[in-house]
Amino acid sequence: MNVQVRILFAPATEKHWQAMHSIALDLTNEPDGVRVFAETNPNWLVAEFTIPTEAQYKAVDKIEQAVRFHADDRDDSTFSFPFTARPMRPRRPPRCKTEGPPKRNLTGCRMDLEFGGSEVLTSANIESELSYAYLHAVASRAGFACEWRNRHLDGAGVDATVTEDGRRLAIDSKLTYIPVDVQLKATYAELPEANGKLSFSLDIKQYDKLRSESLGSPRLLVVLRLPRAQEEWLQVTTDGLLAKRCAHWVSLRGAPAVTDQDSRTIYVPVANVLSPDQLIQLMTRFSRQEVIPYAG
Repeated sequence: MNVQVRILFAPATEKHWQAMHSIALDLTNEPDGVRVFAETNPNWLVAEFTIPTEAQYKAVDKIEQAVRFHADDRDDSTFSFPFTARPMRPRRPPRCKTEGPPKRNLTGCRMDLEFGGSEVLTSANIESELSYAYLHAVASRAGFACEWRNRHLDGAGVDATVTEDGRRLAIDSKLTYIPVDVQLKATYAELPEANGKLSFSLDIKQYDKLRSESLGSPRLLVVLRLPRAQEEWLQVTTDGLLAKRCAHWVSLRGAPAVTDQDSRTIYVPVANVLSPDQLIQLMTRFSRQEVIPYAG
């Protein structure tokens, strides 16, 4: 199977060229056939290589793991299987998509997979979509608008924005237009819990964006916890729609700066369950121009 991995770094350095080689060499069955090069934009690096033929969903998981391990400081990435042993249907020309959120995973990494002309969601894509669906459902039930943001704002640490536009949420509200930017994460890993807080590892670039005190709008991190078994992520019966577990929110505003680290462990209060009632309380606090600092 032929594989092409494209990764955007800002900027691409010698370390990143080595990372591309490492990704390919971890996966390939033909080390001599590995090819790494830069696109016209030199910050987009490309690795082309072959892997042993297997079920494509298995290959997807292995590629995702290698990318996360060797390129955790990437800004964006895609991978594809450009050539297959079976004939591929003619590809349709690119078209603008105006409906629904883009397919994106939770580390700012797009996995645009084309098998015979069709697009397939990876596990990471599904986690991303479920996290947005959760936020959208809660915001809608609470009476707020919820919008998926474009890839440029995703790079700025914003996946979605929840907005109140027009209502006075409390007698002492100072604002009636309240946009709240949200960075979404999802995980089926069991998060360590101590003293009523969950430990979650966050990429240092995203950490710095979320802790900034110079932002014009409030910004929250929302972490969706999923069951380990994928078949339990969403269940539909004639009696109802069931999404197990829940999401928790935290404000990192004013969190301490760190140096010489690629990631930072942050602590999310277990009590901060993102429910319609809690979201209304949050938006009401923001309508009073209240600042919610990181409690650590």
